[in-house]
Amino acid sequence: MCGRTARERLELYADEDRVVVPGPVRIDPAQAGGAVDLVFLAVKSTQVAATAPWLRALCGADTVVCVLQNGDRPLEWDTRNGVVQRRGRAHGLPTPISDLVVPLLAAAGDGPG
Repeated sequence: MCGRTARERLELYADEDRVVVPGPVRIDPAQAGGAVDLVFLAVKSTQVAATAPWLRALCGADTVVCVLQNGDRPLEWDTRNGVVQRRGRAHGLPTPISDLVVPLLAAAGDGPG
């Protein structure tokens, strides 16, 4: 598990329920240990550039990246999520999650579709 703040564990709360994910939370991309199968990238739009070292350390040819970010502007869904498709195509990488999510966001929001 990786993040900006070192922690012994990650605690997730939903109403009365609590899920504890054992740590430690790594704060240095050099500690990542190589490519993983799945990355959940949850950052604010002002933090996107800072994720590059992490993505280089964690992603391989078969890594699935799920971008989790709140949107607050028209067409922001395409800026955040469509870019995954475009970059994947440019590098010959499949983007099955984005291929599903982008059209759904477009249909639910103000985008094409």
